[in-house]
Amino acid sequence: MEKDKFYYYALAYKNQTDVVIVKSPSNNNENKKFLGYEWSNAKGNEGIHYITKSTIKVKDESLEEEDKRILENLQGLKHINTPLYNPEDLEDESKINKIIRDNFNNIKANISTELEAFVSRARLVDMLDFNRVDFNKAISLTEKKVQKAMDSKWELIKLGTIAPYITDKIDFSDIKVKNYISTDNLLQNRKGMIEFSGNLNVTRITQYKENDILISNIRPYLKKIWFADRNAGCSNDVMVFRSSNPKKYLPKYIFYILSTDMFFNYVMSEKQGIKMPRGNKSKIPQFLIPTPNTNTQSQIIQECQKVDDEVVEAKEIVEQIKKEIDDVIDSISGNLIKLGDIVKNLDNLRVPIAKNKRSKGIYPYYGASGIVDYVDKYVIDDYVLLISEDGANLKTRNTPIAFTVKGKAWINNHVHILKFDNKSTHKLVELYLNKIDLSNFITGQAQPKLNQKNMSQIKIPFPALETQKQIVAKIEILESKINDAQKIIDEAQNKKETILKKYL
Repeated sequence: MEKDKFYYYALAYKNQTDVVIVKSPSNNNENKKFLGYEWSNAKGNEGIHYITKSTIKVKDESLEEEDKRILENLQGLKHINTPLYNPEDLEDESKINKIIRDNFNNIKANISTELEAFVSRARLVDMLDFNRVDFNKAISLTEKKVQKAMDSKWELIKLGTIAPYITDKIDFSDIKVKNYISTDNLLQNRKGMIEFSGNLNVTRITQYKENDILISNIRPYLKKIWFADRNAGCSNDVMVFRSSNPKKYLPKYIFYILSTDMFFNYVMSEKQGIKMPRGNKSKIPQFLIPTPNTNTQSQIIQECQKVDDEVVEAKEIVEQIKKEIDDVIDSISGNLIKLGDIVKNLDNLRVPIAKNKRSKGIYPYYGASGIVDYVDKYVIDDYVLLISEDGANLKTRNTPIAFTVKGKAWINNHVHILKFDNKSTHKLVELYLNKIDLSNFITGQAQPKLNQKNMSQIKIPFPALETQKQIVAKIEILESKINDAQKIIDEAQNKKETILKKYL
């Protein structure tokens, strides 16, 4: 039996391609949408019925009604609406069949947010249970419990022993306000922190010191973590971890371990609460950490720090190139033309859907600040520019107010839909609107609004089309450099986790 286990373990382990697992919904109505068809037993209407994006009618009056019904249903197969496949485009990257096909070709395709409910990946070796006495070679599709430690050749010790959770308190008046850390000024996806600004009605706060590790305990999936470079205090919703022996357990090494996806996945697996999940403070200290010697820890820190330095440099490049793009936009000359005179307004296509009325699907549902959901139908299939109509972002400008939509989408009534004669004008208007101050065109204080009439009055510098093309070509070269730098930033965490695996 043990020989059999070893043989199948070796076979499974050698298979380096993840297994794609596709699961249909358990709810009957959701399963119909997933499959793209339903079965009818109604008299005179028996059989399979395909769920399509629109009603298909056969208008040949020479046919009997039953023949029409059969033909309509057969034609419906060409327009079936399902996340499984697109009969008109088998390379459609928004469909499950494309993920499966790529997997057979050893291509690890991205699983989009809208398909995560149906598709997952697992290592084949993890799908076999080698702990069973009666090893039956059965492949399990049930998700295993999240690991609370990475595989390692080094001794595994609980986080609570290596870096206990600190609860020491100090007076808020003892720190500089800008150094206060809350869950709001810790940044998502391991991007550190921004200095605090504003007023607080607190007296006692949790103390943190230089080289401590601070992690937001609200919505752990946001991966808010910071390696402290100063002494100050933080909110009670921020967890502070401090090395119990900084010479033996190097603080920066612990930080890199706690920055891994494995740690955050573990915290989420033990979370408390649904709408606003929190980490379980009794479970988090049980996370197991490999404890290599200090030389190995130092080597890990050195290599991970090099990646961090590359990220800092890449961010500086991004900011510098953004300034260059701004300079290009500022240099645009030409007659000032009202936006309404160079664009076709498609606001008549907008349709809002209340959240409880939306059916989950693959098409992006756009609001004032971009994609807010995914639905099963679309109202537009085009290349258009969306402009925020209302919301605080019109004034704060935390995110772009003008953004491009390509292809199929559903648009709600919080954005304007604009269609241009050519893509060069489209691009210049998008960049220009995202840069200029629109305060004079915005009405309302509590609820800022850019109505269609005012938007149409915005004046845009409008050079000759050939000049527009030259400007856009120059900007696109600069944007490609931003994309290269952004790739370095996006790949940094994977690089650091690869370094950890190499040494641990």
